[in-house]
Amino acid sequence: MGSASGPQTEDPHARAAAHKLGEEIAKRGHILINGACPGLPHDALLGAEEAGGLTIGVSPAFSEYEHVNEYLSPHDNDIILYTGQGFMERDIINIRSSDGIIIVGGGIGNAQ
Repeated sequence: MGSASGPQTEDPHARAAAHKLGEEIAKRGHILINGACPGLPHDALLGAEEAGGLTIGVSPAFSEYEHVNEYLSPHDNDIILYTGQGFMERDIINIRSSDGIIIVGGGIGNAQ
């Protein structure tokens, strides 16, 4: 599971680190689960996909339409679970679904 927001999502070093992290997770045969959101979690997703890994996104949205059009989030995870319960519940599902949590460039969402 990964999370990040704010100005660090534009930092090329943080973006490269997130991408590399996704690659390494996939190369080791693990599944990358994230919040199906833009920024560093998406960079990690791209790294995992390039390495042939499985990615699961947990969205706060009720549907793909809401996910893309209201949350302005990408929809290129292999699997997306639409919770329809907002960010807090999405984060709880992410945490409970993960064997480990890695935070890159943590923002306000990590403080919850």
